[in-house]
Amino acid sequence: MKKFCFLLLLFLLPFSLKAQYSAEELFRMGESAMNTGDYNDAINRFTEHVKILPNSTQGYDRLGSAYMSLKRYDDAIKNFSTAIQIDPNYSKAYSNRGILYTIIGEYDMAISDFSQAITIEPSNSFFYVNRGSAYIKSGNRSMGLGDFNRAITLDPNNSEAYRNRGVIYFLMQDEKQALADFNTAIELDPVNAQNYLDRGTFFYQVDNLSEALKDFNKVVDLNKTNSDAYLRRGYVYKELKKNGEAIKDFQTAIELNSENKNVLEQEIRQLKELVK
Repeated sequence: MKKFCFLLLLFLLPFSLKAQYSAEELFRMGESAMNTGDYNDAINRFTEHVKILPNSTQGYDRLGSAYMSLKRYDDAIKNFSTAIQIDPNYSKAYSNRGILYTIIGEYDMAISDFSQAITIEPSNSFFYVNRGSAYIKSGNRSMGLGDFNRAITLDPNNSEAYRNRGVIYFLMQDEKQALADFNTAIELDPVNAQNYLDRGTFFYQVDNLSEALKDFNKVVDLNKTNSDAYLRRGYVYKELKKNGEAIKDFQTAIELNSENKNVLEQEIRQLKELVK
């Protein structure tokens, strides 16, 4: 019996000595999981973190971001709201909740959250960029333009502000100013694929197909999983009568994102008829 009890003790010992992570360690592990795209693991880590520190605004904010990355928007809103309840002056949670509201099309709520973030932290240029984007999506170009101008005044190196302002100028048919802003955005952040994607789209819209192709090629070089780059480059190839290349790009776009599958499959069928 004594031997049995000794063996049982050895069996249980490793479990009793299992390391317990601190709140700080769990938060770091959650951040690491976020950086590698393992959002489920991030949720587990941040959940354990807030169990230890139930008033951790950062913990709930990051938990909300992890849920948002998985498109679990109700859970994300709940956690951003909890962070705000804990600290009504936590501007980042307002901004992140505003981004989520923008994604789901609740633009008035998004604008309200960004406005609150700006009230708390009026010198943060990115809050103006985010609110400006919500204004554009809501159809209020003048307010959007004002926010992007303000963002640039606060931070002349904010490439997102220039890129978004370029979109507004293009919508306002001011092609010269639009191109100038797209160029500035790229000069400030030459490794940001979105800058090239938006300028390439501008070139496509003004029928400068050679420059559009260069920009979409650059996007693919920077991010080979950007489905929009393949989709838009496919249409450039179609315009250039390079049907084989267009088919390949449309097929890749579908593989990366099936959202436009029906439309692109129809494009592919039509192009295959042309290359017979």
